[in-house]
Amino acid sequence: MINFFYELNPLIQTILASSITFFATSMGAFIVYLLKFNSKRLTNILLGIGAGIMLAAAFFSLLIPAIEQAKL
Repeated sequence: MINFFYELNPLIQTILASSITFFATSMGAFIVYLLKFNSKRLTNILLGIGAGIMLAAAFFSLLIPAIEQAKL
């Protein structure tokens, strides 16, 4: 399956990967719109989890490689 993806044209790879990401994000947002959270505490917990994940992603995938590259 992975070899099939690598053998595709780079433009097709980009479109396919972007489409998968788009649909996954859309499904997550669709679920949030379907569920109405009446609990302020649950909303705050979910927002905190989302913020923590975004901070971790920014740190581990952006800042650490930038710091390592700056040391060169």
